Amino acid sequence: MESERSRLEEHKLQSVMKARFSAIAKGYDRANDLMTFGLVRLWRRQLVAKAVLSGSGQGAQVLDCASGTGDVALLFRMLYPNAQVTGLDLTEGMLRFAREKALKKNLDVKFCQGDLMALPFKDSTFDVVSISYGIRNVPDARVALAEMIRVLKPGGRLLVLETGEVSSPVMSLLFKFFMTKVVPFLGGLISARKEHYEYLGESSLAFPSGTRFCNMIRLSGAVSDIRFEKKMFGASYLYTATKNGV
Repeated sequence: MESERSRLEEHKLQSVMKARFSAIAKGYDRANDLMTFGLVRLWRRQLVAKAVLSGSGQGAQVLDCASGTGDVALLFRMLYPNAQVTGLDLTEGMLRFAREKALKKNLDVKFCQGDLMALPFKDSTFDVVSISYGIRNVPDARVALAEMIRVLKPGGRLLVLETGEVSSPVMSLLFKFFMTKVVPFLGGLISARKEHYEYLGESSLAFPSGTRFCNMIRLSGAVSDIRFEKKMFGASYLYTATKNGV
């Protein structure tokens, strides 16, 4: 009975997320640029560079989870033109924009709709699995991380870009004000959906970061060499880990 109630709760949360991100899909890219002063583009490139695939990525399989409008998946394809890149997202409204971008840029990326907590792929399929600003939006981040690790090949790279906690007391206050007041205001101007950006600001502040998130990764699967880098005083964090095995 408890597990059934839990599944129903997760399904409800996922339905809310689908509706929320569908509503802001059109202005999502512009809002991200405004809210990060364009730095999100640099951080995504840094995430993709951490894949450390050899050459042009010949024979490599890459999965970008919570791919949204597809920016990270498309970056993988540009940096590693011979890799097979898949972008997965829960929201079809987001994926519509991702497919349009891929078509305009003439980039061969497969985009599919799917649940991050039950990835539709076999064990040990991908050389790289990434997620950018999406792990905090799933009902159970540990389950999602375990799924991402499951589909990684032994020796494969897990890459996570996510919001974090600013360590400086003064900067922390400024960041909290920015996330709870400025972000909803900007999001409201762009999408007329201020309430959805209020959620994004609140969830950013509540989600564990740094060492705490590294511990979450460690408890989610057989990985090692877990590291993180702070971006903009800790406003964002870039995490890397390697799946154990040969």
